[in-house]
Amino acid sequence: MREAEERLARKKARARPDWLRRRRPVRSREDVVPGTQDARTILLGHRREMIGLSLLALAGLLIPFPLAPIAIFAIPVLVWAVAVLVVIACENWHTSDKALGLAAPIVSYSLGGGLVALVRARNDLGTVIDEFFTISGLMFMLGTAWAVFWLAYRLLNPPVPVGRGVRRPG
Repeated sequence: MREAEERLARKKARARPDWLRRRRPVRSREDVVPGTQDARTILLGHRREMIGLSLLALAGLLIPFPLAPIAIFAIPVLVWAVAVLVVIACENWHTSDKALGLAAPIVSYSLGGGLVALVRARNDLGTVIDEFFTISGLMFMLGTAWAVFWLAYRLLNPPVPVGRGVRRPG
């Protein structure tokens, strides 16, 4: 059984592209209890996830800058779309966590921006659109921050699989 697991691990390591392979082994640290992982080793061991989180954070941070759009798409939305592709390719998050984290910026942009615009317009439908574009960037930033924190939390504390506990005889 151990030999089969080692062969599978070698096969998976060969299947990865070179830029995802670890170049050097992780150094041991005295402050970490053997058999456990700290945040540093988890984050260094999940490069694709960190690239996705970084792109998602970058999309939120680009909102305040007046960048020229490409075609009809704003630059932060394009960066968010690339982050979506990277996060979808990650294996360490559950599908529901990915969907929740990636939908949060757009949902907060559209629904949150719309609701706040309606409240701020105070029955004046002519100013709703102006208020929406005033507040929606901030709502996108808040949704992106929430998504980054949620995905980082799920990376550091993955959910316990249901039904895979230790069974006791009898």
